[in-house]
Amino acid sequence: MASKTMCVLGDADAGKKTLTWHLVFTCGASLPEIAPIEKSRVRDYRGIATVYRQQGRPVSFYGPSAQYTIIGNHDYPPHPKKTNHFTEDIPGNADVALWAVDASADDYGACSSQRLASLLSSRKLRVEEQLIIIATKIISIVPVSGLHGDNLFEKSDKAAHLQSAGKVEEGGLAVLGAQPLMSLL
Repeated sequence: MASKTMCVLGDADAGKKTLTWHLVFTCGASLPEIAPIEKSRVRDYRGIATVYRQQGRPVSFYGPSAQYTIIGNHDYPPHPKKTNHFTEDIPGNADVALWAVDASADDYGACSSQRLASLLSSRKLRVEEQLIIIATKIISIVPVSGLHGDNLFEKSDKAAHLQSAGKVEEGGLAVLGAQPLMSLL
C-alpha cells in the first residue's frame, strides 16, 4: 500500500480535529498499534487522540488507495485571536490537502477561500495530488460528519434528500455531489 502525506487545514472551529480523529479512529490503526489502543479501552475518536498524543505516535489512517500520514499541526488558524501564527506552521508540501470551511459563517466561507488562495499562490502550501474542500455545518460539496462518521466511507442514509450529482466540471473544478469522502481518496 502506498504512503501519502495529508494536511487538514481551514477555518477555526470548522471541524478539522473532529474529522481527523474520526478518520484515525475508524480506519487508522495497524496491527502493532491495536494492542495499546485496546489496553487503554478507547471507545471513540476523542480517546484515540489522547492515546496518540501520550505515545507521541504519528497521526495516520488507511484510505482505499494509501496510508495517509497527517503532517504538521492541523489546527489552522489556531484560534481567531492567534491568527498571526497562521502561516508559520504550514506544512509546505503535502500529497493531499483537506481544506475545511465553516459554511455557517457570516461570509459563507469567503474569507476562508481567500486564505486558501493566498497560501496556494504564495506557494506556502503545495498540494501534489489532490485538494479537497469540505464545507462543514451545512450540506455542500462533500457533506460529511466527522463526529458521527456519516458519509465518510459509505453514502449515508441520513443524507437521503441529496441526489448524487456525479462529477460535474464547473470552472475547471470537479464538484462532487453527495459522494462520500473516502470515494475521493
